[in-house]
This record gives sequence, C-alpha cells and structure tokens, in this order.
Amino acid sequence: MLNSLTPSKLYGWSIVSFFAITFIGIPVISMGHSGGEQVPLVTFYYVAVAFIWIFFFLSIATTIFFFAWFKKYWYINTVLFAVTGFALLQLLL
Repeated sequence: MLNSLTPSKLYGWSIVSFFAITFIGIPVISMGHSGGEQVPLVTFYYVAVAFIWIFFFLSIATTIFFFAWFKKYWYINTVLFAVTGFALLQLLL
C-alpha cells in the first residue's frame, strides 16, 4: 500500500475529505439547531483552518519524503507552502 502512495494521491484525498466534511459533515452536525444559529458557519471556519494546517504540513512532508517527486513538481509544493503559510500567518497575527 505504501508503494502506491504518492503526493498527488495525498493531496487528492485531502481535497476529497475536505469537501466530504464540508458538504456532508457540517449539515449533519448542525441538524437539530434552530435556523438562526451560526453553527454551520463556525464549524466551516474550524474545518477550513484545520485543512490549512493539513495542507501546510503536507507541503513540507511531501518535500521531505518524496524528494524525487518534489524535484519534478517543485512549483506545486512551493505555491501550496506560500499560500498556506501566508494564510496561517494572517490567522496567527
């Protein structure tokens, strides 16, 4: 199984899980709350922040563990690292 693990699959499954949690998990979590509450919006914020952290660490991990892939597709990790790093910097300040 680990032989078939590639950075493209890691990024792909991360994106799929983000959309699954966003479009399936958040409505299920917010069922039973009254219509005026902001539970879905707050939950989406926490999910988005978690996935920003996940993509930040994935960009670092794929550089370390898949260096041959990184040398070929360096621009993917560089852009992902820069965008998520900037977003985390804005969140932390």
